Amino acid sequence: REALLIKQMPELPAWRRVIEPNADVAAGRYKNADFAANLADVANGNAPQEYLDPVDFFHRTYVTHGIQKLLIQAIRRITGGSGDPVIQLKTSFGGGKTHTMLALYHLMRKMVPVSKMRGMDNILEEAGVDDIPKVKVAVIVGTALDPSKSKTPANMPGIKINTLWGEIGAQLSLAAGDFSLYDKYIKDADKKSVSPGYQALRDLFDACSPCMVLIDELVAYARKIYGKDNDKLPAGTFDNLMTFIQELTEAANASKNSLVVASIPESDEEIGGESGRKTLKTIEKFFGRIESVWNPVEANESFEIVRRRLFKSCDDEKQIDLICKCFAKWYNDNPSEFPQEVRENDYFKKLKGCYPIHPTIFDTLYNVWAQIENFQRTRGVLRFMAGVVHYLWQIGDESPVIMPWAIPFCDSDVSGELIKYLSESQVWSPIINTQVDGKDSIPNKLDAKDTRFGQICAARRIMRTIMFTTSPSRRAQNVRGISQLDMHLCVMMPNEKASTYDDALSKLEDSLSNLYSSPDHSHFWLDTRPTLRKEMRDRMEKCDDSDVQKRISSMLGNRIGKCTLCENIHICPSSTADIPDDSRSIRLIVLSMHQNYSPHESGHLLAQQAALDFLVHKGDKARLYKNTLLFLAPDNGGKQMLEKGVRELLAWESIRKDANVLNLGTVEVKEVANNCEASEKAVKRQIEETYCWLMVPTQETEANSPIEWNIESIRGSETMNKNIDRCLRESESVIEEWSPRFLLNQLNQFYFKEGKNYLDVKTLWQHLMSYCYMPRLAHQQVLQKSLRKCVKDEMCGYASNVMISEASDTPVKFNGLQTKTDAFNVDFAGGIIVKQSAVEAQCEAERLKREEESGMNDGSPDSDTAGATGGNLSGHPHGDKPSTADFTAQPVKREPVMHRFYACKHIDVANFTKEMKADFIRQISEEILANLIRDTNRIDIRFEIDASSSRGFSKETVRTVDENATVIGLDGAFEE
Repeated sequence: REALLIKQMPELPAWRRVIEPNADVAAGRYKNADFAANLADVANGNAPQEYLDPVDFFHRTYVTHGIQKLLIQAIRRITGGSGDPVIQLKTSFGGGKTHTMLALYHLMRKMVPVSKMRGMDNILEEAGVDDIPKVKVAVIVGTALDPSKSKTPANMPGIKINTLWGEIGAQLSLAAGDFSLYDKYIKDADKKSVSPGYQALRDLFDACSPCMVLIDELVAYARKIYGKDNDKLPAGTFDNLMTFIQELTEAANASKNSLVVASIPESDEEIGGESGRKTLKTIEKFFGRIESVWNPVEANESFEIVRRRLFKSCDDEKQIDLICKCFAKWYNDNPSEFPQEVRENDYFKKLKGCYPIHPTIFDTLYNVWAQIENFQRTRGVLRFMAGVVHYLWQIGDESPVIMPWAIPFCDSDVSGELIKYLSESQVWSPIINTQVDGKDSIPNKLDAKDTRFGQICAARRIMRTIMFTTSPSRRAQNVRGISQLDMHLCVMMPNEKASTYDDALSKLEDSLSNLYSSPDHSHFWLDTRPTLRKEMRDRMEKCDDSDVQKRISSMLGNRIGKCTLCENIHICPSSTADIPDDSRSIRLIVLSMHQNYSPHESGHLLAQQAALDFLVHKGDKARLYKNTLLFLAPDNGGKQMLEKGVRELLAWESIRKDANVLNLGTVEVKEVANNCEASEKAVKRQIEETYCWLMVPTQETEANSPIEWNIESIRGSETMNKNIDRCLRESESVIEEWSPRFLLNQLNQFYFKEGKNYLDVKTLWQHLMSYCYMPRLAHQQVLQKSLRKCVKDEMCGYASNVMISEASDTPVKFNGLQTKTDAFNVDFAGGIIVKQSAVEAQCEAERLKREEESGMNDGSPDSDTAGATGGNLSGHPHGDKPSTADFTAQPVKREPVMHRFYACKHIDVANFTKEMKADFIRQISEEILANLIRDTNRIDIRFEIDASSSRGFSKETVRTVDENATVIGLDGAFEE
């Protein structure tokens, strides 16, 4: 499995081929003590060679800007310049104090020429001197001294040392080669365990000039005598020690070429409780009067310290440039996938400064892990990274750089180096084994299951990164964790796709019980406290399908709301009988989840079949007004995700309801509330993604031609109802404005032919609402407006009714005929649309009749009055006018046309069994219905029962009849 973590990039060389680890790191020979420099061991000659040998020490040690300034200041002081006499080193645990003192120790003692110490020539030049004298050095390490015992140095026979000032005096006298100095200035005071005084110390410093006193772990030493029975301690009282510190700083300031450097702890780990804090407060009081405070290590220099200690020098800078430029360019070319800071110009320099380790590792170690009280910024980082580098070197890692995803938490030595700093270290081991990086861990199984993930070990990369970057964090949950962009930075190599990792992260969220995420799923972290996700998953599995569908239906109704073009919306009806069959308005039927549509599967016709059933039937009857129905179908691809999201929402809501039963704390209650809110938002988004297929039934120009479907996606940037309206308008599936020309075309195509010159409005509207080959109008006002324009533009006429000639079954007269105007109301119950030629014929006939009547009234057909009012309007000679219809003739009697058949048989309840024999039903079917069906447009067959009881039906009868009627399929109900 580890082989899959080796990511070879042909265009970039592997880090192992550019730079090699130091021999001890590559071989794994390093120990915890190797990175723990000890000033006392160096002074006694018992330290490792890399710390004892000045040449080796400066070769492996990166001289930071702070150390450079300190060395320059020290050189100026001991050479009679302007340097500060007292320097306090105060940094956090592992901040580089000891290395700074070692640099001073080796430089000032000058056991080898300065020219052999790497980088020291530049220090001398900056200090303004060509060389430095050999300095007498005294080293005090508080943890190496026992104030309860006297000390007899082997190289100083006859001398017995009790106190801190005795130790300093003895070491300086020995370095100066004159034991009498100790006898003269210090011996009596040491014997009495009383501070020698400011003058004696000053004279000693001047006699040993130039000299330097290095004091490490001073608080640790003072803490040993604080509050003790000091009369019995050789080291003297705590007050005497504090007096000595005051006199020491004053003597150094008054002397010529002496320097006192002391380390002062900053962290509680080193201070050591109440006694340590009181000791530190007293020491700082005296050191604070004269001392100059230096910061040995700046944040950005820690990278080079670690790199210098772990890796050999690299002679091929071009290779490093190539790799770092490639990463920097990739970050700049993909701004949406990475944090803003990696696109800044300085990030390329940061990549180079950290190479072969990616900056995100150092950022996490120094900004997250270093916040832990006992984590050492230098030693802790060195020990951890030495283990990582050794592991990757051994497995032959071919990555261009070492990134957070490469940290092998599967290796107990590496993971143990980190989790030992965590407060619940014993809990983290099983979490790592099952949810981060174990052989049988969930991420490992997920990578093995999905080839997209397995090719790059996406799941393991993600969980290694989350473990490394978030496990020590204890910040507030709403800001805690690693962001998705930062995670991309930690796991992605150039040319990889962010979507693969995002998909893997989504799978991990569903699978891991200790992986947390913020309410908006923008940040992720691991915690020892299990999430409520497992409880949620268990409840998801118990959710009833009917509850899921009910919640979807409810949320669908809220999401869709009201549509302008669909007056009625029916959400997931269970039966075709639930949809009214009338011609009043357009109806949108939102299909249920199982009636879904797939645009990529030709055989997937569930939505079409369900829609056709609604279109053809209303319960057990035939549907008349088919052209009023439109359908919205769910997408087959989004169906499962939506159902899963609703189940998750229902599960979280049930947990919130049972918060008291589950004994949830405040944090858990807030988590549940956040998850309820996030789940509901996700479901709302998914509803709009899933319910996206608008299905519009169409036909060719025949009523018996098969139904076809125009199916379009309604997805868009607006709300669902606006997207539906937009789609219907763009496709003209529902018409809000009907051109008079289109109306005339429909009339001419289907109605005004074969001598037919009129059509009642009711029939036209019913046909428009019935046949799917007809235009689908939003409402009656659309037809009314179009008809008015049509009449005004003389494309047709409108009449309130028509008189039919009984003799010829033809229209005789159109009453209330309207033409050249839109100032009339359309009666959808009795109004008549008149063909324009018939309008013109009637108007012409009426004109001629008026002329004739005018001539008759005048008494002279040839009078001037007749010519003035009528004239030759017909274009014919005055005496040769065409005859007009006789509108006053009595209607001729004709045979009536039968339009409806009704039959009913009343059955005596006493003879019910006899009357309702099988032949009765068969005879109705074969002898009545078979004949009617040839001419009928509609047949409505009913079986009716009308029963009543003066005293009222018993409860038993009501219950039994209700249940049996439901089973048989009868629509029945009792009434009071």
